[in-house]
Amino acid sequence: MSQQKITDEKRVKDGKCFTSTISTHDFSGQLTLEFNLETFGNDKVVCFFECLDRDGEKITSPVIVSRAFGHLPFSDIGAYYKYLGDGVSSIRVRVLPPVKAIQLILVNWLPRNDKGFVVKSISMPVVAQARHRRVETVEQCGNAPNHAGPSPQDMNYLREFSMELSAKKTKDTCKIHLGPIGNYSVKFDTVPSSETMADSQKVALFQPAYASSKYSDTPLGALHFSPKYGYYKYAKSGPNTHSFVSNEAHSEIDLSFLRWVDDVERISIQGRCELIGLLYDQQVEKISIELSTFESRGFENVVLVYTGTTEIGKDNRANRSMMLAKEFEKLGWGVIYVYVRSDLNGSIMQQQVVTETNSIIQIPNDMVELYLSRLSKLKASNKLVLQSFPDSTSIQVLDVFGRNGWTQKFEARDDWEEFFEVGAARWYKPNVERYLAQNCDAAVSVSPALRSKMGLFGADPNKNYIVPNAAGSAFIRHAKAIETNSVDLSASSPKKAKGTQPKIGYFGHLTDKWFNWPVVLNHARNFPNHQIEIIGHGYSPTDLPDNVKLLGPMNHDAIISVGSHWSLGIIPFVSGRLANAVDPIKIYEYLCLELPVLSVYMEQIKDVPKVWCYRNDSDFSSRLLETLEAKFDRRANTKFVGHSSWADRASLMIEIFEAVRK
Repeated sequence: MSQQKITDEKRVKDGKCFTSTISTHDFSGQLTLEFNLETFGNDKVVCFFECLDRDGEKITSPVIVSRAFGHLPFSDIGAYYKYLGDGVSSIRVRVLPPVKAIQLILVNWLPRNDKGFVVKSISMPVVAQARHRRVETVEQCGNAPNHAGPSPQDMNYLREFSMELSAKKTKDTCKIHLGPIGNYSVKFDTVPSSETMADSQKVALFQPAYASSKYSDTPLGALHFSPKYGYYKYAKSGPNTHSFVSNEAHSEIDLSFLRWVDDVERISIQGRCELIGLLYDQQVEKISIELSTFESRGFENVVLVYTGTTEIGKDNRANRSMMLAKEFEKLGWGVIYVYVRSDLNGSIMQQQVVTETNSIIQIPNDMVELYLSRLSKLKASNKLVLQSFPDSTSIQVLDVFGRNGWTQKFEARDDWEEFFEVGAARWYKPNVERYLAQNCDAAVSVSPALRSKMGLFGADPNKNYIVPNAAGSAFIRHAKAIETNSVDLSASSPKKAKGTQPKIGYFGHLTDKWFNWPVVLNHARNFPNHQIEIIGHGYSPTDLPDNVKLLGPMNHDAIISVGSHWSLGIIPFVSGRLANAVDPIKIYEYLCLELPVLSVYMEQIKDVPKVWCYRNDSDFSSRLLETLEAKFDRRANTKFVGHSSWADRASLMIEIFEAVRK
């Protein structure tokens, strides 16, 4: 890398500033900036530092900026700085993609007419091994390397800790100094002094947090929130694991524990904090190379899916954002899938799916800000943004992509405000969702309740649509196989054969804020001859009745195999505005299995064929018995599921895009 030097002297005084932009091109590594100043009036000079991208725009990502200048003081005006004196001074910085230039702003400290400085030279020799990798073309970068990621031992980062909790409701804290920016895992064992305590019993609140007040409102990983206690998760007797992404290098965190039980004398905690998976700069490089491959495809049509769910291919999940992304891929679109990562064990960045067609690139939302400018300038004839996660970064997406001619739709697929009210979605701010509804080119909701809400938020009434959810492709194939092999679709009969015991099923999320465990368990105890099988992940109570079986998460093929033997599918959500706003995907998938459905009342499903609803928990059992005995109209069901595929929904999305496109 050639040395850059400023040789023309410039006298600066009267409170003015001197600005210099130093191009780093494709350099990646550590630099030393050398300043040669002459001051007069015995005054100091303050140098502020900024990172610029390849378009000359200021990079505001705290992760990238702190990676470059985090060892320097941070000012109240929101910039890193360093005092310089008379003569030669040097400052080391670290440059990572996507930084293409460093901007230096030199100003007089306590400016007065009799004080000032002269910039004699600024030079930038390389002091560390540089990586001169260009990623503008595929030929220059080749295929993405296989980043196995250094082990914690190789990186020499491992911190162990131990403590004992004695008094209840007294918080004990240990401080941990982190290493480089990256993915961290905290693993610890809690050992109560009582040998009679059951495994996995909640014994303490675990409250990890940044020690710096700068991040006081930032949860350290996936945590619950309590107005009284703040961010937390339960520490259970036995082994525990928690993962998070660090915001800046060499920061300090507090690992706090608040005892939660009275019936033990003490609780011993032994643990370790270690760096896992790829380092941050490796993640940046990995995504940059994948993005270069994506750019080289020259897609005619491109869609960015900005979602609050996890990456495609994780935990057998198949939600709306994932399914629409896959359907757009099948239609030949290039797909940029921006997701939320919270569980970092095993390094999501290593394991995330890259499709064989290289038509989907996946980027975690905590890193997408680094690539917004580059992504927004993709050359394509049709460019669409589907936003369904109204967090703070979504406003930047709206602004940057809007300025570059992308058509943007806001998808209301959940009532985030109601999730916030029940203690979830702590990140939610209604003004952000309101701004998106008002400023996107169209609003798309999954239910009438959410469409009405988007209207109240200011969405254009002529561009406020409903696009329901749908069934996964495996369920659609199963439904078509039933239709093909059926002798008489006009037959109408209950799913349950005479003389057999009914088998009732559910698949989906099991959080107690959403799934009505009391009504299901009450029915199971009152009807011991009813077998209840539950598929999914999330909270589950202990001491289940013998006729309730938890089968864990399954993929679609496994669900179909199990669900084909059910007599009835249930949707026992907790009644309220939260449930009334959603359009449960499982409705369509139950019907593909030719299952009658019993659901808590929701406006959008009340008229769906073969769906029975109950309004009060006390009516659940009686309505379930009625549903079991009701006739099932196979012809009406076949007609309904025949237009309930994600391919149908993707086509409708494209129709709306054509109607509102810029």
